[in-house]
Amino acid sequence: MSKRQVQVGTNINVGINETPYATGWVQNYFVAPDLGGATTRAHVSAAVNWKGVFAGNGVLGTKAAVDITLKVIDEVSGSTLATREVHSKEIQESALTIGGFDDVGDATADFNADLVPGKQYMIRMEASCEARSGVLAASTWCVFGKSDAFDEGYVRWSELSITFSPN
Repeated sequence: MSKRQVQVGTNINVGINETPYATGWVQNYFVAPDLGGATTRAHVSAAVNWKGVFAGNGVLGTKAAVDITLKVIDEVSGSTLATREVHSKEIQESALTIGGFDDVGDATADFNADLVPGKQYMIRMEASCEARSGVLAASTWCVFGKSDAFDEGYVRWSELSITFSPN
């Protein structure tokens, strides 16, 4: 697997009111440069691509969903300084079928974060998959990775740039 991509998936074979959830991420570290001000503005631009599938038996309460986000995180405290949702999709109940729904696409995300010069930060891309069964037993899955039913799924950034300017 590339250092620029992540694979994530979760499923319910048979269950009532279950909600398995999986999160994967890839991140890069960087240090904010000193440009003469108290803070430095970081402009993050990323092109993100994804390929996955949702499937299930469509009974009441059944759901499959994915969320893809980019974050700038303070490496020491772990606090999130800026976040940008790249993609979010949910398929549920009667629309969810055994045959599955492909989720293939790309998006560009741009956002800013104000950073303290000289500190280390990370840019993180997170992908979260959820499968939920309702009041009846269900088979449901959300896969952005390899599985018996779906091959070569991924979430990845194809381009990533961080541009710094005085704030």
